[in-house]
Amino acid sequence: MKNLMFMYKEMFKISKVRFFCIFIEVITGLLNSIVSIFFLKYIIEGLAQGEQMPYFLAVIGVKLGMLLLYQCSINIFNNYVYQKTDQKIKCELSMALFRVVKKIDLADMENPEFYDKYQRAISQVDRNVSRMLNYLGNLLETLLTLISLFLILITADPVLIVIAVIGMAVTMWANVANTKNGYKADQDFTGVDRRIAYITRIFYLPQYAKDIKSTGLDRKLGRLYKEKLTDREGLIKKHWPRIIATAIAGSWLFNVGNIGIAYLYLIAGVIRQVFSIGDLTALAQTVNQLSNTMLQVSNIIPQGVSHSLYAGNYIELLHMPVSEEICGDKEVSIKEFEGICLEKVSFHYSGTSSFALENISMEIRKGQKIAIVGENGAGKTTLVNIIMGLYRPESGEIRMNHIPYSQLTQETIHRFIGNVAQDYNQYAFQIKENIALLSEDFTEDEEKVWKALEDVGLKEYVGTLKQKLMTEVTREFDESGAAFSGGQSQRMAIARVIYTDPSVIIMDEPTSALDPLAEERMYQLIYKMAQGRTLILITHRLSCVKDMDGIVVLNQGKIIEVGTHETLMEAGGKYAEMFSVQSKRYSDEGNNDKVDTDQNG
Repeated sequence: MKNLMFMYKEMFKISKVRFFCIFIEVITGLLNSIVSIFFLKYIIEGLAQGEQMPYFLAVIGVKLGMLLLYQCSINIFNNYVYQKTDQKIKCELSMALFRVVKKIDLADMENPEFYDKYQRAISQVDRNVSRMLNYLGNLLETLLTLISLFLILITADPVLIVIAVIGMAVTMWANVANTKNGYKADQDFTGVDRRIAYITRIFYLPQYAKDIKSTGLDRKLGRLYKEKLTDREGLIKKHWPRIIATAIAGSWLFNVGNIGIAYLYLIAGVIRQVFSIGDLTALAQTVNQLSNTMLQVSNIIPQGVSHSLYAGNYIELLHMPVSEEICGDKEVSIKEFEGICLEKVSFHYSGTSSFALENISMEIRKGQKIAIVGENGAGKTTLVNIIMGLYRPESGEIRMNHIPYSQLTQETIHRFIGNVAQDYNQYAFQIKENIALLSEDFTEDEEKVWKALEDVGLKEYVGTLKQKLMTEVTREFDESGAAFSGGQSQRMAIARVIYTDPSVIIMDEPTSALDPLAEERMYQLIYKMAQGRTLILITHRLSCVKDMDGIVVLNQGKIIEVGTHETLMEAGGKYAEMFSVQSKRYSDEGNNDKVDTDQNG
């Protein structure tokens, strides 16, 4: 009840009209049920008493009028009003969830258990909002109808109520048991179904098409798909026999009590002349209605349990603790960026015992060009996520302008820091929408968009497109959409950051997929873009960091060296070793290219 009341309270805030319509629908449904019970009684008694045609016209008119009112309310509400109100409620509840998820630690979001909860919570909004509202209407109408039927039968013969209650109790037990069984089954199915959906998604998303066509990926995915379907069949065999057996037992016992025993009791009453023919008709209709209503009650309560369990996923995620150590809810005014300071920061991923970062202390001042280097797995990207406020330090503190991140909102941090990640995304929106995606108000200033495209060398290309800035990126929804190359997509990602004009630009492995010439052009673009800004460059290409103001060397989550290229080479440590190895490799590659050229004439 607590979960349901919370959800209904939130829905009522969003749309009071929806609840008013539920009330109207319940009242008309109740009146229609009562009229249906007594309709045949008055017809039969009218015939027995020799009533004239006006009497029967009145009885039929009341029946048809009530039925028309009920059908009008159902059709108007379900096909028009509820379509609008439910969509609004789904939107607002989803937005509330999105706002919370935005504040959850990135490390928590990378946990598979979190994604299972998140999928169930999203499903609760998408699938169950209308069901929960319809459930409320059914619950109220059923309870009011039940009260009315009890009052009718109490005045006739209370024994019929006892028979109905016993049948309802048996069926309710079966339905509650199956609701819990079904919920347990759904929890088991979530992980398998998510994996199946992932495999299916790979087959239809365009970015995977080349791998599917040119490798054996399709066969690998096919085997995985069959394995997961086999796992799903195993779960069906595990859960459904018990569910089916419980459902059949509950339904059969209900029918024995509420149809067999109840009707035998009524027939015996007529034989003993306790009931008249008219009473028999009304009571038979009442018993039938009571049986159906009891069945609805036995179904409605487990439905409430089910809705409550699924609502619990939404509520749990909505109230998921958000660490105030990453960012707070207070807006501390920062007019101009001065620097970022990390003091004894440590971090480790959930489920691991070793530190991804340990005792990191460093200062990044305004206008500095800092490179963070190290071997794969050294902790470079983790450090970037700490600086961006995406991960919560397990210990230590990170500050911007001497203000702890716990006193800054995420919006403040991201207003000053722009990031071009190595796994950047392009979206099936217009080019101008893709570029302005990171702006605070999402407004697309076309002049600024063109300037950002010019800075990254894409202005001329976009200018040749038929719809220019309104061209769709990708061809997923528009055949005339732009299909950007890898390098062009990377430039689009940089343009997106330039558009927001951040004080700090973080580049995480910006040239990992580029050839040497494209790499050189990209670094020229990066250095040009970084003029007047603070640059944090994460890279394994050490030849590109020689001119940086400072170089931080990470190894197994620890800072082992700090300095300029010259001082680090003189020190002869880890940086000098990595630089020498890379220089030799590039030199060997250059010689091989020269030999090949000579051999080919």
